[in-house]
Amino acid sequence: MALIENWSSVMYDMMDAVGVEQQPIRDANRYIGLLYVLYMIVGSLCIINLIIGVSINKYNEMKSENDGQSPYITAEQQHWLSVQQLLSSTTIEERHIPPENPVRRAVHTLLYNNVTEGIIMAIIVCNTIIMLFAHYGMNDKWKMAIDYTNIIVTGVFVVEMILKIFAIGAPAYLRSSWNRLDVIITALSILNVLVENIANDTGNSTQFLPVLRTLRVARIFRLVKGAKGMRKLLSTLYW
Repeated sequence: MALIENWSSVMYDMMDAVGVEQQPIRDANRYIGLLYVLYMIVGSLCIINLIIGVSINKYNEMKSENDGQSPYITAEQQHWLSVQQLLSSTTIEERHIPPENPVRRAVHTLLYNNVTEGIIMAIIVCNTIIMLFAHYGMNDKWKMAIDYTNIIVTGVFVVEMILKIFAIGAPAYLRSSWNRLDVIITALSILNVLVENIANDTGNSTQFLPVLRTLRVARIFRLVKGAKGMRKLLSTLYW
């Protein structure tokens, strides 16, 4: 009863009880159900919550008296715990050294700078805004504009990925979790373009075509890569 587990079944059994070693009769003691209801309201929902609330309040008072630290560990233990939490949440950001090959070095310089990253982010934002204009009953011009925009953005993603792999190499590129996310988003974009073109050429609309179109929204996650505050927030939620 105190744990509120199947308390209603116990109440119904008591309402049907007649005597020792006697067959129960339905609702023989129906008014005893009021006792169980009152116990649940007063005993379980009020008294137990009151006890828990007082215990938590007392713990917070003890914690505040200990300068915000847990009262069950010493200052040295709290310092060690804080250092371990700081170390676990700290990650090393890999810096790509420009290659010695002049062509790859030029591609590296072209891609890994704030201007190029800003252009890519602006393309993603513009593409997201254009996707908002998609609606039921669009005419052919609207559909053509959205499809061409999708193809252009997918082409930009493919060229960017290929050039980055050429500049720093595939192993170094795939070591970054954000680059792996870019590969997944680019692959989904390519799949979306291929399936849409095949469906338009054959005149048959596949059942999962709307799902692929919905996956275009995944491009928004590339904006997180350029937002340091959002990256820290996601890392905090992950850890």
